Amino acid sequence: MYQVNETFLSIDGEVNPWHQGVPSFFIRLQGCNLKCPYCDTKRTWVKEGGNLMTVEELCQIADTSGVRKITITGGEPLIQPLYPLVKRFVEQGYRVSVETNGVTRPDVKDFQLFATNPMTSLIIDIKLPSSQPSENIVWGFIRSMSSLKNTWLKFVVADYEDLRVAKDYITQMGLQSANLAFSPVVGEWGKLSYQDMVTWMVQQGFPLAVLNVQIHKLISMR
Repeated sequence: MYQVNETFLSIDGEVNPWHQGVPSFFIRLQGCNLKCPYCDTKRTWVKEGGNLMTVEELCQIADTSGVRKITITGGEPLIQPLYPLVKRFVEQGYRVSVETNGVTRPDVKDFQLFATNPMTSLIIDIKLPSSQPSENIVWGFIRSMSSLKNTWLKFVVADYEDLRVAKDYITQMGLQSANLAFSPVVGEWGKLSYQDMVTWMVQQGFPLAVLNVQIHKLISMR
């Protein structure tokens, strides 16, 4: 059983191995172990919210969506054991990406599935000072996943201090060859423009990194 906040059809508005803008069926799980100030889904923080749903129920709803791509998000998905759900979707021919916060380590079965199955992907947000993370980044797990073709490392940045720390992390942890994305915080918490980000990426030696613009918000889809 999974504690589910909502399910819906949208597009993958953020980086993933199967391209931004592609229609995807979203499963938003309930519960999070962080409280990022700029979070736009604060309703998911409490684990007890949402509805209990089985693997079978989620698969049936996904089948009616008409798409073959699943995005599991939250909250923080990895605080619930994802192996039974992801395995079922993969067996049915779905591609599955999971968005996680970089301070949560999956259990052994989850890790093995993400590490070995090309139909799965982890999109790992690496938390910077503006996120006010209350837990340590799981660098061992991140480094072990960073060399995989389907893993993306995403830095959500609000200001130049975040950018400085992001560069230090990349250099110190040897992540230069990973799939890297930089996503500016928008709204009251953000102090960087998209133009600022692109200029910084080139100047700091990350010309192959991706500017992550949340396309779903630009077209008013959740």
